[in-house]
Amino acid sequence: MSQSSITMVNSGRPFMGVSYFCQKLSKWKGNYSRIVTVSTDGVATYNPDLCTLTNSWTWEEVSDALPDTTKVNTFILEICDKKSFLADTFIVRSKSKSKSKLRFRTANISELLCEIRSHLRSPPSETIPYVFSGSLLLYPDIEKKCELLVENGYLLIRFFESHSRRISLFHITDGYMVGRDDIVVLYYNGIRHTFRISERFGFLTALDEEMRRCALVIDKTKKMEEIPESDFEVMEDPVYSSEDCDEN
Repeated sequence: MSQSSITMVNSGRPFMGVSYFCQKLSKWKGNYSRIVTVSTDGVATYNPDLCTLTNSWTWEEVSDALPDTTKVNTFILEICDKKSFLADTFIVRSKSKSKSKLRFRTANISELLCEIRSHLRSPPSETIPYVFSGSLLLYPDIEKKCELLVENGYLLIRFFESHSRRISLFHITDGYMVGRDDIVVLYYNGIRHTFRISERFGFLTALDEEMRRCALVIDKTKKMEEIPESDFEVMEDPVYSSEDCDEN
């Protein structure tokens, strides 16, 4: 993966987003190389030899992105088929009921899926994402109240009277229950964080389901008997700084 500010030949302006080298899998044309880019505009593919645009879709057209469980390092990009027609000198696009499923292979499948899914306009399931109430444990007797939401491709942590933190699921490496006191330990950005979540199994289940949609896996059944003392060595949470958090 590369974060890029290069100007693609057909774009007319600098590209600001992320790009990944992939293989496009086609029954009719065989497999061929493509650069898949993800930005606020949508998803696009480029010919890596010519740096020319070969296809693009807005986020209104991208309906889903999921791993293909039948093939290694392969994901399916689901596109809403649209028909274009001329009306009053304007090109009007109307959604049809059918969808196209495009398959790509990449070594960076989890990172790419998290990136695409974080832009999807639809929720990770047919229901509204559930809000889990909890608190971050900073010291045995100090807790910072928060709400946790499992969204498309990321975990949102909202602190009361403070900032929020949006964490890509790609950066979450482990999560498990500790003891019998509603404690959950999450490892993300290389640091261990301890939370108190009353519905901890429901939270870990929701997290596990969305991580699987991103070709990631955690063992939600894993459990430790007690919290390591090293979890309480600092009085302040080192990750939540004003530099990398959005103020509410």
